[in-house]
Amino acid sequence: MARGDLTGEQWVCLEAVLPPLPVMGRKPRDRRQVFDGIWWRARTGSPWRDLPERYGPWETAYSARREDQPQGACGRPGSKESGCAAGTAPPSPTQQRPRRRT
Repeated sequence: MARGDLTGEQWVCLEAVLPPLPVMGRKPRDRRQVFDGIWWRARTGSPWRDLPERYGPWETAYSARREDQPQGACGRPGSKESGCAAGTAPPSPTQQRPRRRT
């Protein structure tokens, strides 16, 4: 276990809330290894391609992160259907101006 990786106790708590693995298809990579890779990337801010080999292929961690990322109220930021500019979040209800009645 590298410095900053999930401890056994932390992994037990996290694993309890994860959805079950699909039964069909090939056996997936070790989930703990993938999550440790995602945490490493979040902690360091390094590019995905710099993910150390001990966490497996960077593409695996990247795709797991993208699949689990919530889309939020705007969908994908910067997309035409989102209505939000790239890198911005939707305004909170307190920031929205009231509509004028006509």
